[in-house]
Amino acid sequence: MTKSLSKKIQLNTFLFLLSSTILFFFLSQQLLYPAEIVDKIVAIVNDQPITMSDVNREMILIKNKYSEELKDKNEEERMKFLQEKALDNLINEELQFQEAKKMGISISNKTVNLAIEDQKKNFNMSDYDLEQSLRRENLTLEEYKEKIRRELTLLTLMNNVIKPKVNITSTEIKEYYNK
Repeated sequence: MTKSLSKKIQLNTFLFLLSSTILFFFLSQQLLYPAEIVDKIVAIVNDQPITMSDVNREMILIKNKYSEELKDKNEEERMKFLQEKALDNLINEELQFQEAKKMGISISNKTVNLAIEDQKKNFNMSDYDLEQSLRRENLTLEEYKEKIRRELTLLTLMNNVIKPKVNITSTEIKEYYNK
């Protein structure tokens, strides 16, 4: 055998052993620390994901709103109904939020903080009480601030853009109630 052929065989053997070692390392890591799904994406609205945890949080919030519709359903039907309503709400909210952003509607940190202070005052809550309430809701303070920002953004969109376009006359109101 020639010297160059021997070196090629040694190099190939070395590369094979190296790649086998690396492959073994990654496979053993997967067995020791298997991948875990942290949160499942259930919908995407214009590149913005909506996760299962978002849907679950919304389900908790809307459960009382639909109590009448839920009373004659079994547990599986209730869950499916609530999941669908929650997902619809989140999709509509996201579309409205995106529209508000396109229109340049934004809420400052100062406004968000003032809104939180107003809520604490209205409900006679201390900072500690707020933290405990957020903990029960599985929310961090930053998540809560973002939620307030979104709500204020949507409220601004409604008040400045949508409401001025809605014009219901007193005659239309009377006709509706006389039906």
